[in-house]
Amino acid sequence: MKEKIYKYRIELILSLFVFLSFGYFYNGMHYNQISRYDAIFSFVEPGTPDSGTFQIDRFLNIPQANETFKIDFNTVDWSHNKKNNAHYYSNKAPGPILFGVPLYYVLYHVESSLGIDPQYPDFTVINCYLINLFITILPVAISVAFFYRLLLKRCENDRLWAILLTLSLYFGTLIFPYSSQFWTRTAAAAFIIIALFFLTKETAKAYVICGLMLGLGVLWDYPVALCVFGVGIVLMWQRKWRPLLQVIIGGGIPFIIYLWYHKVCFGNFLVMSSIYTNPGHITEGAVHGMFVAGSTVQAIWGISFSPYRGLFWYMPILVPAILGVLCFRRKNIHYLHVLALYSIVAFFIMNISFNGWHGGAAIGPRYQIPILPFYFILATLIYPALSSITRKKLLWVFCPILFLSITNMLTITMISPLTKWDEPNPLVKYYKIRWQEPEQIHIYGRNQPLRKVRTNNPYRSFNLGELIGFPKRFSHYPWFALCLLTGFLLVKASPEKKEDELDDEQKDTEP
Repeated sequence: MKEKIYKYRIELILSLFVFLSFGYFYNGMHYNQISRYDAIFSFVEPGTPDSGTFQIDRFLNIPQANETFKIDFNTVDWSHNKKNNAHYYSNKAPGPILFGVPLYYVLYHVESSLGIDPQYPDFTVINCYLINLFITILPVAISVAFFYRLLLKRCENDRLWAILLTLSLYFGTLIFPYSSQFWTRTAAAAFIIIALFFLTKETAKAYVICGLMLGLGVLWDYPVALCVFGVGIVLMWQRKWRPLLQVIIGGGIPFIIYLWYHKVCFGNFLVMSSIYTNPGHITEGAVHGMFVAGSTVQAIWGISFSPYRGLFWYMPILVPAILGVLCFRRKNIHYLHVLALYSIVAFFIMNISFNGWHGGAAIGPRYQIPILPFYFILATLIYPALSSITRKKLLWVFCPILFLSITNMLTITMISPLTKWDEPNPLVKYYKIRWQEPEQIHIYGRNQPLRKVRTNNPYRSFNLGELIGFPKRFSHYPWFALCLLTGFLLVKASPEKKEDELDDEQKDTEP
């Protein structure tokens, strides 16, 4: 056991660091998150017409549904198929709801046995935090170890670059701030990472696990099906028919769950919940009311470089991926690189074709989050193209860009992934709040599910520094201390390698 811990010490340090860091911040909830919480509460909480179901009628409080965008609600993110039944459901992918139900069931009954009312608003906040911690943050933290191992092989067992690229993904991209709320896409990215790791192991068991992870990814975020299609194409191109079958077998259980949920809620096995979404989200004449033929310059610019929702504006650390594409060579290309390029292009096209390409009242290009790991896989193409001396010089460019990206993401995480949908430059506004008006850092995410009573508790969104008494301006300082401790542990855990250690690690990371 001690040998295992020592062998994977870096992975353990990185995973624990991400879990504690992401769990340090909680940015409350808005329509998107409440839609999922409502379904979880409905199923678990006894004594209501919705108990034991996924319907959220009592939270919408609609005596007669009038099919308008604004009703007496706590969320506008609902779906309703009149042909199936008269009930309303979340319009989100079902994974977080289905896995949140057993967790909340345990929380609800433990708290009730202790004489605590779980439906009291202050305890609702605590339970929502715990649901996000274990349904969103835990899978993300687990994926860190797999991503580090995946990069280690692509970086020719160079620990420094593998660590830097790993930290770049988890702290220099939107995965950091969006894990502070109950979104789906950060966990979907985690499942994709784990799937890719097992895809490269090329054993029967690994292919089955790969399929399982891809299936969970689709349960968390429907567009991950584009990545599933990409994996299938890669395996067929390589004529790996048996591995393809094993991946399909692995995805069987999530697929059955998918069919069951959508049949129960909407009377249709295959159609996504978003197809029956609130008419206020629908564009007349669009495919399924959401996807328009062709794309606009506004959308292309908007999610690439613009201060509004631009990938490279918010996350300049993604720029090396562009350089990686320029380093495409037949001799050093791997099917992961091809899959990465396909997934990035496919998600980009999907995003610009979506009527809500901007993501609504949310900062940055949030629909791109599941495929952010692929940018760093592409970036590894730079590594073999450079000499060891050039790589060391590259650190002087890479580290400042990484610092800027992390600073951007920390600023968003301290305030909220939410913003006004028509704010032209949210990042600049957030920097002003952080440095000039720190008492306003929790201006968003303070909505509440409909409960017995309302609460004025200021800690509906918070970070742990505030809870232990730090002023808002300095509330992230304990997290800085955690960063310093982690840096120290990583330095201690990464001595210069002996040749036999290198061989052993290379064997362990070999696909």
